[in-house]
Amino acid sequence: MIAFANTSGGNIYVGVQDDGSPQGEAAVRASFQGEAEAALEAQADRLKTLAREKIKPVPQIVVNRLTIHDHRLIVAHVERGPQCPYSTHENKVFVRKGATNRIADPHSELTALIQRPTIR
Repeated sequence: MIAFANTSGGNIYVGVQDDGSPQGEAAVRASFQGEAEAALEAQADRLKTLAREKIKPVPQIVVNRLTIHDHRLIVAHVERGPQCPYSTHENKVFVRKGATNRIADPHSELTALIQRPTIR
């Protein structure tokens, strides 16, 4: 979430393998004990809680439940943030490079984030 907020925004898919295939209802229930619908709701709530409690400032995040080809999953859309840099409470700043997240280089990337004009 931090890397997306610091760069161009993006989506986090919960319930999907890295190759894009759905994990299935059993995996959803195993992660958050209980019926699939309650487990999906718990996952959505957990994403919102993580954003609120672990990231400063709190990024804009919209969490939705989707059904794709009879598979239910969660999509968290993280907006490009207007208050860069976003970080953990331990002041770790992450950026997105291609399909990976990494700690921002303090001399170039972090400086650019700090100097980026505020989005209103």
